[in-house]
Amino acid sequence: MDGPVRPLNGLGWREEAPGLRPSRLSAICLRRLTNWLRRLEGRDHEKADRLVPLMYYPKPGEILLCDYRGGFIVPEMVKTRPVIVVSPRLRRRRDLVAVVPLSTTAPTPKENYHCEIVLAQPLPKPFDSPVMWAKADMLATVAKSRLDRFRAGKNPHGGTRIYVSGSVDAAQLKAVRVAVLCGLGLDSLTIHL
Repeated sequence: MDGPVRPLNGLGWREEAPGLRPSRLSAICLRRLTNWLRRLEGRDHEKADRLVPLMYYPKPGEILLCDYRGGFIVPEMVKTRPVIVVSPRLRRRRDLVAVVPLSTTAPTPKENYHCEIVLAQPLPKPFDSPVMWAKADMLATVAKSRLDRFRAGKNPHGGTRIYVSGSVDAAQLKAVRVAVLCGLGLDSLTIHL
């Protein structure tokens, strides 16, 4: 070899890289590698779409947003969608939450693991339907960092964001838990709820 060996475009090696200084080439390679890793991990979203992790443990029956992107594969849930919290806070499990995803589309056909939920107060757009369906067969235990409240605009006086969460009453939460048992094939246990 006559000249120094330098990386070229972050893909291979070549003896020469005309017109590119090593420091500029290194910066280009590092940026491309970083972007590639982000896409690989499924975290290549716009900044506005990122969720702000909760600073508290949500209560059973609370409706939040869950970011299923990254770490899940089709036919699992792979997008951001509203969820209902079904588990209480358990000892030694402070960062994990059991949730059931919600849908604004009625299932066809309706099964015993689907549960209709009528909200007293609709969620912010685009989830502003007064009727939602719990997909209890898709129960998941997720990290608390995947959960966020809904953005409901900005404060007109201070410009800070307003965050809200929804909720269901005890009867609806019980109906979702019955649907979860049916989704797990434990229909016979529903009499104990």
